[in-house]
Amino acid sequence: MKWITVLIFFLNFGASAETLDCLEAKAIKSFEDAKSQVGKHPTNDGPFLKSPCLVKEFKRILGTDYDDYVNRFLNTCATYQIKSKGNTVCVEKSQAHVGVFGMSFILLDLKTNRMQLVWLRSGWEEHDIKTYGDMPLADESKDLILNSYKESWSHVVEASFEKDLLRLKKANEPNR
Repeated sequence: MKWITVLIFFLNFGASAETLDCLEAKAIKSFEDAKSQVGKHPTNDGPFLKSPCLVKEFKRILGTDYDDYVNRFLNTCATYQIKSKGNTVCVEKSQAHVGVFGMSFILLDLKTNRMQLVWLRSGWEEHDIKTYGDMPLADESKDLILNSYKESWSHVVEASFEKDLLRLKKANEPNR
């Protein structure tokens, strides 16, 4: 939501293409470079997600799900700001205009130069959630994911982790 506000602000005041371009995440050469892109937006067909270090990790961790994730799922996704906590950089991607459906979190561990990925492949009720990459998930990664659900979807679902598995359940009904 924040990026929409920024975009509307720039559009209302006649922002140039150069100004809007500074908001897009640039390609990175290493995971450490990802820190410089925090606060920017990785567009689906933009340079950040096509960075060779990321593509290499997508292929390594996703295996046979690579094509489904990179070539199909990402093309349907909205673009959110890149966030970080400690040694973890998080790229959240989710299908546009479908609510708590088809979300993923690309997690870059700057200490190990490895990627982890948590992918909600369907609606949250189906519990089709897969975690890819080397385990365990860092506490920083879990915090980034839980904070995202809390900020955006706490009225719909409650998110928690059971070891490295993301669990989603219906949010408690409000008191009447």
